[in-house]
Amino acid sequence: MGKRREPSPLAGGWDETARLRGPALAAVASVIVAILVYALGVEAWRIVTFGGTLPFYLLALPIAFHWLGPRRGVGLIASLAVTVAATDALKDLLDLPRPPRELWLVEAEGPGFPSGHASSSASFWGYLALARPTPYTFIASILVPGLVGASRIALNVHYPHDVAGGLLLGYTMAALAWALQARLSPYTLLAAATLAAGALEALSFARLEVVAAPLGSLAGIAAYKKLAGEEPLGVKAGVMGSLAALALGAPAAALEDEIVDLLSTATAAFGAIAIPPLALTRARTYRRRES
Repeated sequence: MGKRREPSPLAGGWDETARLRGPALAAVASVIVAILVYALGVEAWRIVTFGGTLPFYLLALPIAFHWLGPRRGVGLIASLAVTVAATDALKDLLDLPRPPRELWLVEAEGPGFPSGHASSSASFWGYLALARPTPYTFIASILVPGLVGASRIALNVHYPHDVAGGLLLGYTMAALAWALQARLSPYTLLAAATLAAGALEALSFARLEVVAAPLGSLAGIAAYKKLAGEEPLGVKAGVMGSLAALALGAPAAALEDEIVDLLSTATAAFGAIAIPPLALTRARTYRRRES
């Protein structure tokens, strides 16, 4: 028998009820969240904008990876890494201004177009919706990037066209990564993402951590496959990976040094992928010895 294909919202793979329910729930959730954010004001937008920051991805990316499993999870890493690098390259190339600094309600840096918060959020949530197509991931893929992008406009650090460009870039990279992960091995895809991110960063801000993340992930995938094969380990393992990433990535946040940043980011990426299967394997071995 052939391999069972997962339903896809883009191919009409949901049943009729799900296809109707997804957009309806997205619309209702959008209205509710918009009312809440409007009522809470600027502080709410400051919370929402966290969804496009590095600390958020340190927490969310390991959980998503272990939920998806190594095959599809590699595509998510590739999507996010190349999106960030492409955003940097476009910012440096176009050098378009942000709104006047005296209007800013939070700190920001670099040129305005495209919005990095919007592009990374669209890349992350867009890929999740393609990899796990359900009404709920569909809602998240529209609602979360939309709100993160809106927060950048509300906080006066981006113009609407910055956000629109970021969303388009992120969704495009998510679709490309999803298509490539079905055709390339995880190692080839990550190697290609590392080279692409490195080339784009060399043309712009040369942020080494953008290249270090997929490099560390390459080693992490090798360890994961040896310990756990192809099976997803689930959200609990993802939480363990998030804690590992936060702990191993702490030196990069504490010390402003490029070499420390490079090593810490690569180690955090490796640990987020490899530590959960290692810990679970050791736990199973210990339980067998005790029984």
